[in-house]
Formats: sequence, structure tokens, C-alpha cells
Amino acid sequence: MSNTINNGEGIVTNLNIYMVGRTPVMEYLIPLGMGLERGVVLQIDGQQAFRTSLLTCRANGCSGFVKLEKRLLDRLLGGGVLRVAFQNFADRKYYSFNFGLRDFASRYTAFRQGSAR
Repeated sequence: MSNTINNGEGIVTNLNIYMVGRTPVMEYLIPLGMGLERGVVLQIDGQQAFRTSLLTCRANGCSGFVKLEKRLLDRLLGGGVLRVAFQNFADRKYYSFNFGLRDFASRYTAFRQGSAR
């Protein structure tokens, strides 16, 4: 499963969900030039946010991973919006992206059945 958002300023972020063995994993990719020490903040439906770490950088950006353990997966399946936020290294400006979760449950089911992209 993959979803890409462009904020209109040329800043793009991408979320991918895939399986590592039997464990679903969400990978996020943010542009180069963002503050690595601050990581990425994830928040579902305005509830308590949690900070995640960026683990690697490549030519197309920096990425981190979150295991979709049952509690987090249930929140995504029942949620409305996943907010992904990160900070620019140079000017400390925060960028925030909202990924709609309205179709997440059906897309995740199709993904688990092997028919989603």
C-alpha cells in the first residue's frame, strides 16, 4: 500500500505499508533537508501524537518505520486522519501532511488479501 502527498510547495511525503514476515510495517519517506534529530511526529484524529525516528537517508529522502502493532493498526483502521509532521533543518519550519484514513480499512483488507497496490 502506498500514498503520496504534495503540499503545493514542492514538499512531498510518502507512506508505504508492507509486510516484514507476518508483521505489517508502515514506512514514511520525507524529503532531504529536514531535521533528523526531531524525527517525524505521527498523530491520529488529533489524539496524543508520538514521535518516531528517522532511520536512513537515500537520494530520494529520509525514512523511518513503525511496526503496526494491534493497538496502532486498530487506531488507523477506525481513524479519520493520520497527520505526519516534520521540521525543516534550515529554518525550523514545521510541515504537516494529513493522510485521509476513510478508505484505509478497505485498502488494508485488500492489501492483506494481496490485491492492493
